[in-house]
Amino acid sequence: MEKISQKELKKITRLLLANHVPEDPDILAYFEISLEDIQTGVQCPKSDCEFFGMEYRYGTWCCPKCGTRSKDAHIPAIQDYFLLIKPSITNSELRNFLHIDSIKVANKILISMNLPYTGKNKGRVYYKPK
Repeated sequence: MEKISQKELKKITRLLLANHVPEDPDILAYFEISLEDIQTGVQCPKSDCEFFGMEYRYGTWCCPKCGTRSKDAHIPAIQDYFLLIKPSITNSELRNFLHIDSIKVANKILISMNLPYTGKNKGRVYYKPK
């Protein structure tokens, strides 16, 4: 039986780590779900409500069904967007996905999440955190 030397083992380790590509499957394609089937909006975090369609008012998400208020209910929705749709998002895409009208509110939300980004002004694209 042949043994691998420490030097060879380190070389193999470096090669494996350098060439490793994490799996990033297309979840929608895998489960045969169309983009139109995805429920958009912010979901109420209250477990016995879970209504989609919270409204953003004065810095707080408000559920019109049960009255629950949350400052960060948008976070799971944005994480879902990154997992299901694509690993990047623009201000316009965020507004469409979360059902908000204000460019400024969307900008405030994106900045508050400290997401990595490229570009500036209208060309800015935010990315899923590593």
